[in-house]
Order: sequence, then C-alpha cells, then structure tokens
Amino acid sequence: MKRILTVLLLLAPLTVTGVNLSTFNWDAPTTYNDGSAMPGSDIASYTVYCGTSAGVYTVTQNVGNVISTPIIPIISADGGYYCALTTTDIKGVESAKTSDIFFIIAGGVPQSLAPAAPGNFRVMP
Repeated sequence: MKRILTVLLLLAPLTVTGVNLSTFNWDAPTTYNDGSAMPGSDIASYTVYCGTSAGVYTVTQNVGNVISTPIIPIISADGGYYCALTTTDIKGVESAKTSDIFFIIAGGVPQSLAPAAPGNFRVMP
C-alpha cells in the first residue's frame, strides 16, 4: 500500500537586533496518510519548493531533516514568492506538497509575511 506523508507549514518572522531573520517552520508528520503511526526516525528530509507563480516552482531545496530553515538563501531576489513543502521518508517516498504560502522579498529581506491557516481547529468537550 502506498503511503503519503503530510506536513503543516508555518511561516514565522523573527527580528533580532534590527535584522529580519525570517524562517520557514513546520510540524513534522506523525502519521502516514492511511492513519498509521509514522515514527520520527522514518523522516529522511524535507524539500522546499518556491516560485513566482502559484504551483509553479523554479527553486527546489532539500533542507535535510530539520523543522525550520532560513528563507534566505533558498530565495533572495526581490519579488513575490509562492512556496510549498514536502516530506521524504527513509524509503524515498515523497509526500504531496503542502498548500502554497505567499510572501514578498524587498531589498533582500522577506516582507509582508502571511501566516499559513491555523491547524487542529476543533471543538473540545
């Protein structure tokens, strides 16, 4: 049975001593798409895909097995960017891409960062 991984991508701006150190951040998947448990040791890497049009990616960067990575140097040219993320497991199976997120780089610094939709929205008893 083919299993597909899912990930949640968040974009979090950080500012330290006046320098914008914006990063891509995400939660590691804990299950396969069939609902079975996925141990963290099954994650091999994550790949960030970015481009200037939604769903069209001209930059692909494997960032290893981390849950955060700086936006720059993945992309640094001024403009608007759409980015998505995938997970690859230790068997080499890559997940579907997340939904695109959009942000602008101006003067070599990420600007107008738009957060991803919140996750785990539910009613609690």
